[in-house]
Amino acid sequence: MNALLILLSCAGTPDPAPSTAATTPPAVVPAPPPEPKKLYVPAAPTGAPDELPELHGQTDTQILAHMGPPTRKNAFVMGECCSEYDIELYNTYPPGKGHEAVNIERWTWIYDGYIVALWFHQVEGTWTVLDTVRYDEGTDF
Repeated sequence: MNALLILLSCAGTPDPAPSTAATTPPAVVPAPPPEPKKLYVPAAPTGAPDELPELHGQTDTQILAHMGPPTRKNAFVMGECCSEYDIELYNTYPPGKGHEAVNIERWTWIYDGYIVALWFHQVEGTWTVLDTVRYDEGTDF
């Protein structure tokens, strides 16, 4: 009798029949997109207008990658320059010295309560930062 019980308990349930349906591979989950690059936002000024010398000499491509697109762009030639706002350009391109046709671009970023402006000129065909200013909104030049 014991032998019969052992045989019955060993028999168990039969193996299921192999499936004839095609097996689907596991779903591929795409990797999450990379975190967007944090853009450089200069700190607010702490008083009088000042410069951002760490940006001087950088190219327009570097600035766009570093700071993102400006709020606005202006282009002019030195012969049409300068208001008090642009007066520092005369340090590089003094009036009456043959610089009237030099092209300048001014890029401006407006942040919460302050403004950053960069002036570009072309150096060997590449737009390069010539001068910078950071100042509180409402500053008179």
